[in-house]
Amino acid sequence: MDCTAPDSPVCPPGQFPCLDSAGCVDALARCDGQNQCLSGSDEENCTSTQGCLVSDWMCLNRICIPKELRCNGVKDCLDNSDEQDCGEERKRDGQVENCTTGK
Repeated sequence: MDCTAPDSPVCPPGQFPCLDSAGCVDALARCDGQNQCLSGSDEENCTSTQGCLVSDWMCLNRICIPKELRCNGVKDCLDNSDEQDCGEERKRDGQVENCTTGK
């Protein structure tokens, strides 16, 4: 019985097959918080971590990103949680900026 998904490529050892798209990615890149597969399948069904480094912020989907990426106007978490509840403050070049005053 063949249990592979119909469109999944056959990958060499140490590689992860991207589902619904062509290609394989390094197995170490799976569940690293960044999509290597066009479908994002390398970030699906990842086990949660116990926590993040002190210098990181944990997204709602349990992925860790550097704290300076939170509220920077760029979706760094796959679930966009790093851009939620930011209020009027945004960070530019690591500095907090108030959107109404520009300071």
